[in-house]
Amino acid sequence: MMDRSANLLILGASARAAAQAAHRSGWQVEAIDLFADADLQAIARCTRVGRFSASTLAAAQKSSCWGWLYTGGLENYPRLVDRLARAHRLLGNHGAVLRAVRDPFRLAQEFAAAGLAVPEVQRAPSGLPRDGSWLLKLVRGSGGSHVVPWTAAAEASFDARRHYLQRRITGKPCSAAFVAAGGRACLVGMTEQLLAPSPGEGTPFRYGGSIGPLRPPETLRTSVERLGHLLAERFSLQGLFGVDGVVQGDTYWPIEINPRYVASLEVLEMAGSVRQLGSTSTIALHVDACADGKLPDAVPSTVELPWAGKRIVYAASALRVSSPVAQAWLESAQVADVPVAGSEIAAETPIATVLATGSSRQQVLERLDQAQAWLYAQFR
Repeated sequence: MMDRSANLLILGASARAAAQAAHRSGWQVEAIDLFADADLQAIARCTRVGRFSASTLAAAQKSSCWGWLYTGGLENYPRLVDRLARAHRLLGNHGAVLRAVRDPFRLAQEFAAAGLAVPEVQRAPSGLPRDGSWLLKLVRGSGGSHVVPWTAAAEASFDARRHYLQRRITGKPCSAAFVAAGGRACLVGMTEQLLAPSPGEGTPFRYGGSIGPLRPPETLRTSVERLGHLLAERFSLQGLFGVDGVVQGDTYWPIEINPRYVASLEVLEMAGSVRQLGSTSTIALHVDACADGKLPDAVPSTVELPWAGKRIVYAASALRVSSPVAQAWLESAQVADVPVAGSEIAAETPIATVLATGSSRQQVLERLDQAQAWLYAQFR
């Protein structure tokens, strides 16, 4: 068992949510990400990098951490993950696991062999209709911005080395979050995914946030838990991971596997799902699983939890964050991922994240709307 006063390094496109979870559990946090937001700097020694490259490795090698973990984006850089793992103890999945579990064709084969629902996938568009019933996806993509319907307009961008195609499944987009160790997995919870299409529907599947926890019927929950166990067993997953999918009746269609800390975990922690599992935070769950092979002993109670949600607010036009605006956001419990004063925000990129809790899904959505409107009003 590690000393909670030791340094924990968190690396990813945005480390803030995971860093705050670690900080709440008592760790000293170092962070390397693409933004170095003000609320991250408030709790962690922070390094900003422009992209995942040799500079990321150099920054991480300077750390005095006991161990490190990654958030979004790093799953697409298995070679970099392995190089970082040679410098510091990795709490999570090595490159070989990433390559296997991020292979949509192997996933489809494994799911089909186990009798689980799985969308069809193809390497090339030959013979496919161009009516949007199939999706064009990057093999190395995250956040949903890379996913577009397969139409005549999309055909010009197809690259057999970088893309594949997946049959489109209609229903409610959801995410299931798990923690895994020793070939077993525990379901942490499920959330509904909120989409944030850009103007003109250029990115119809862009991730816009999460709301939950969902309360699936027993048949659906059992199916999702079976899916998690299969992934943990067949791919030797360790620690936290997520499955993006679509709920269609009592069927859960897995769409993509994210073998690391996922954004929806913040919502589950806000709602109390992690406390029900007997843990202080999602990162405590992750470290216990990776360092000690320990999964939660507690079984979630039947007590209904409050609802919680997060929404990524994207800029409609280019913006500059003034010092008064940044300070107002830092002082608000409803705003996270706060840019440092003076930041220039390009159009169609994230400004910040708004958070809310409530007694119902509708109340949380209304509070997210209010928080977003207040955030925009600061620029007037």
